[in-house]
Amino acid sequence: MREYVPETHSSFDRLLDAKEAAALLNVPVSWIYQHVRTRTEDKLPHLKLGKYGRFSALALTQWLENRQIGNSSWSVVHRRHVQANG
Repeated sequence: MREYVPETHSSFDRLLDAKEAAALLNVPVSWIYQHVRTRTEDKLPHLKLGKYGRFSALALTQWLENRQIGNSSWSVVHRRHVQANG
């Protein structure tokens, strides 16, 4: 799996394919598909463009932060890392 690195810091929210979404969340692509198909309220946020599924990097990051247990320092550290390496 390759690491997801945002290309630019713009207000435009880049759409990701399943491989890129998996890299962003550091999970297998099969996990992404499983959590798109699930019929629960905790479904992975995604868009359907015809037969293609796409994922908002911003929505995935927010979804992940909403599921964090304990200290919320990860998001601050992650944002600093992205800004420094972006």
